[in-house]
Amino acid sequence: MTKKEQSPYGKRYSTEFKEKVRPTVVKLARLGCTDTEISSIIEMGEVSVKTHMRVELDEGRSNMRTSLRKAQLKAAIDERNPTMLIWLGKCYLGQKEPKKELEHSGALTVEKVVYVADEK
Repeated sequence: MTKKEQSPYGKRYSTEFKEKVRPTVVKLARLGCTDTEISSIIEMGEVSVKTHMRVELDEGRSNMRTSLRKAQLKAAIDERNPTMLIWLGKCYLGQKEPKKELEHSGALTVEKVVYVADEK
């Protein structure tokens, strides 16, 4: 027997084991599972998952972010969701809310809208 076969954890680091759990790790990371949840499901230590399955974790989480971004754009553009349109405009187009300043003069309140470009 080799050392790897003698170790109770040897199978977890083998190429065969990694290939067997790879699709599961990618799928779980795509669903947004934490490293702790993934390690519990595949019965591998959390540190080992982070170390030996880093590529799979990154791939799954990248896929999740892509799917989320696609859904947000669909909600904003196809469904004309005003909240999502505003939020994406701020994120991708640099749009900002105008600043409102209130001036009080006795009984009269004057509202003045100041745009960021006007501020110095």
